[in-house]
Amino acid sequence: MNKRLISALLFIAVLSSLVPASALSSSDIQEDLLMADYRAQSIINAYPNEIELVESLCNISISQADETTLQKIAETAINYYDNDSYDFSGLMTSLSVLATEREMASYFDSLYPNSLVDNCTVTPFQAFSALKGKYICDLPIGATSERSGTISIGIATGELISAVEIAAGISKSTTYEFAGPSPGETMHDGSYPTHRILVGAFWGSINKVEFDVYNPITGMTTHHVEYRIPSETAFVKSYGTLAIIFTPCRIESATKSYIVQYPTWPDFISIFETTPSIILTEY
Repeated sequence: MNKRLISALLFIAVLSSLVPASALSSSDIQEDLLMADYRAQSIINAYPNEIELVESLCNISISQADETTLQKIAETAINYYDNDSYDFSGLMTSLSVLATEREMASYFDSLYPNSLVDNCTVTPFQAFSALKGKYICDLPIGATSERSGTISIGIATGELISAVEIAAGISKSTTYEFAGPSPGETMHDGSYPTHRILVGAFWGSINKVEFDVYNPITGMTTHHVEYRIPSETAFVKSYGTLAIIFTPCRIESATKSYIVQYPTWPDFISIFETTPSIILTEY
């Protein structure tokens, strides 16, 4: 069985016992928010090996999932995503459920101020992973110029990600510094690259949100299903990797452990945008 599928099944089993899908209503949204810190701490306690690694690598002590510690957890989660000794995808996905609940509480208050929102459940749909890619630029071998700047990757409202429409648009950014390949530098298989390419990947989780809205004026109840990527647990990371961009196009993985090949350079760019995992994770 594919190890990604096994990991997904395991994390869902853990998540079901640890953080059951919430059942929010207008009357208990505030109470649920008061419990958020406690639940976040419970999630952190359930992943001691992962948290210990983050603390060791980043030289910090993690007692809660605040903005600073969450950034460090996410950075380590991305770097160790393919390491079978850790379940960072499960950790980030669990935290994303909690983040989605917080976002929905604000969403309900603003969009349905005079209605009753009931029976809300938030469940994982797509575990934390690279959801979208973006080609930024490339530099040829021997290029003396270097580049730096900011990468922004957005997902628009209604855009299809993992075959579902995302209910609310989201954009994330990161900075980068980038240089071309050095003379004599080789790829994983010993071949000589023509360029170093810079790409970015949007990492996050997709959660399925279901809820009922009762309109006291019409007396009607409508059921809603949405798919959301919580901003709090979404991040963008840049990658510089070696490539031969002539036909056929050959790209070294970000881990420098394998090479992918495509008929043309445009083919790779198109596929990377929807499937960034082709050079980020090894199956």
